Amino acid sequence: MGYSLSWFAAKTLDLDELCAAVPMEPTEVADPRWESPLCGGIWRDGWYLVIAGRSCSRLVEPQILRSLSASYPVVACSIEEHVMATEAYYWNEGKLTWSVKHQSELDLYHLEALGELPAFYQEIERSHIREQDHEQSHAAEVDFIFEVPLEMAKAVTAFKHDEEPPESFCPRAFHDLRKPWWRFW
Repeated sequence: MGYSLSWFAAKTLDLDELCAAVPMEPTEVADPRWESPLCGGIWRDGWYLVIAGRSCSRLVEPQILRSLSASYPVVACSIEEHVMATEAYYWNEGKLTWSVKHQSELDLYHLEALGELPAFYQEIERSHIREQDHEQSHAAEVDFIFEVPLEMAKAVTAFKHDEEPPESFCPRAFHDLRKPWWRFW
């Protein structure tokens, strides 16, 4: 069984403003292992992280990210390991700055990179293509290109869903979030 989730990180610690913009409501229930359908907490370096327990959640749809990014930079990711698809987005000032997508169903080497990509993109892309080329010359059991969008998001936020958090991270800071009863996303 693989991961299926979406997340965004907003460069703000103003939880009230963030919850009003999405909208969502914090609860008192701690979620240190990110197991609830929607959870959030202070990540690090001024990022507030919100994780939804399914890929392509409405939480990472353009209208929500556009709205959030009008106030602060936002990085969003969608991961679906069952079909080996990943997406990463960087929004700022209400506009999509860059996006990187991989869908192995289209092609093992599929990468769709758009916008003003940061300088670190080329190194991440080259590194993973080299790994994939090496893998292809052997048994070809691993999709290394899948990691490119995830590494892009990590380069900005220092978060990757399948890596151990840093020692300074306090998992008790994460808690369940719930959407208001009237929201359909």
